[in-house]
Amino acid sequence: MSQTQQRNSETYVGVESLSEDDYHRLMAVRRRRTTLAALAELRFPIDLDDIAAAVVKREKDMPDIEETSIDQVAMKLHHIHLPKMDSLCVIDYDPDTNRVVAWS
Repeated sequence: MSQTQQRNSETYVGVESLSEDDYHRLMAVRRRRTTLAALAELRFPIDLDDIAAAVVKREKDMPDIEETSIDQVAMKLHHIHLPKMDSLCVIDYDPDTNRVVAWS
């Protein structure tokens, strides 16, 4: 029996216009889901270090997440997750200034 899951785009602002494939590509990674939830509580523009600190704070409350430093999270956000979210037009990330300037 197949079950259709309805995506909750209200939980993650900026994902409403994504195709189903892009939505699943974006949400397949826990850190990206955590980052989107953290971004929803912060004011734009947001510095990379502030985002990383918010993500680390949220991840400490999650089971099976290894202890990581803010610098490690910031590096992965900068090189992997924020560019992916920017390429999908969910956020507007400026890698030169290390800031998320807005929801797209």
